[in-house]
Amino acid sequence: MLAFAAVLPTVLASTSIADIGFADAAAIARAQNPNRPLLGMRSRTVGGVPLLITTNIDESNALFYGTKLRVSDGTVLESEIESILPPTHLETAAVLERLPELTLDFTDAITIANAEAQQSDANIQRIDLSSVAFMVVFEVRYKNKHRVMVDGVTGRIVTPDSIAGADNSISPTEFASMMQQAHEEAGSIWVAFHAGTIPTPQGIASSVLLLNPSSGRVKQVEILGDQVSVVQFIPIGNLASRVAEIRSALATIVVTPAGFLANVESAFPGGRVSGVALDSRMHNGALRTRWSATILTAASTQVEYSINATVPVGNGVALAQVAPPAAVLGDLDGDGHVLANDLADFITTFGQDYPPHDLDRDGAVLGSDLAILLENWG
Repeated sequence: MLAFAAVLPTVLASTSIADIGFADAAAIARAQNPNRPLLGMRSRTVGGVPLLITTNIDESNALFYGTKLRVSDGTVLESEIESILPPTHLETAAVLERLPELTLDFTDAITIANAEAQQSDANIQRIDLSSVAFMVVFEVRYKNKHRVMVDGVTGRIVTPDSIAGADNSISPTEFASMMQQAHEEAGSIWVAFHAGTIPTPQGIASSVLLLNPSSGRVKQVEILGDQVSVVQFIPIGNLASRVAEIRSALATIVVTPAGFLANVESAFPGGRVSGVALDSRMHNGALRTRWSATILTAASTQVEYSINATVPVGNGVALAQVAPPAAVLGDLDGDGHVLANDLADFITTFGQDYPPHDLDRDGAVLGSDLAILLENWG
């Protein structure tokens, strides 16, 4: 994820061209930043003025170069320079390493993503280059929170672990083995709390996040055949909040990943899994700590299934939801609505850098995020 925090603004002389889109924005950004690869573009409206903001990077992985463009005429309004801070530098280093593999450009990826999502350029919130499971991909995010990943080499759609499909799901037994292998790579003290599968041209890769109960640091372990990648970092934003919540509940958790996945296999014979997560959060005034899984049933139906992680398997209430609705931007407590409690929670982080409530993913909670929350009110 690419984001802006502390910046060094430099106002540039205006350069007007015709009304612009993402292709024009990419060309302008590259002209403004020669020999600095383009990593992302995002749309934003400030004071009623639609903007496109681009992000380039220097090849030493030290600085971001942002260019703010007025959509109506292509005027370059501002340039921003930002130091690349941990843990973002790990992601950008992986992207820079794989840039020579690219055969697609941003406009190619947008065309493919729009066709897949049945959306238009006007609905795009941002597009970024990312490194996922030993691949370089374009992540296209839409204003309705829909996300499409496009392989930057082959142009194929990469199914995320939040969707259980035929190409990215595996049996619960295989998934448990995958998580155990990642745990062995990370070390015995580390606790797995999120795992997913990613389809690649070479087969299904795994990505597992584990936390250190003492320090709160996170390890990401990615495995594809004989390829293994392990990175360790201090989490920020939403991930930092999630890790803190899980750490505070660790003493109460009695269900292991293997125990949960055995339960999944029993509850859904012939089912396949693409993602598993552990979460602990307040819900309607009560703390809920649950394991959840994204499942493709034997009947090819996607199901979100969860159980209580704090009581032995079979003793708690299991929940299963078919084709759950898309999450609503601004629904911070996960109750399905954007209401006063979400607004109160949002205000606590207003103005902060790398916060958990950065709805437009620009690195800070600002008025643009408040506008998104209010747009989805109710």
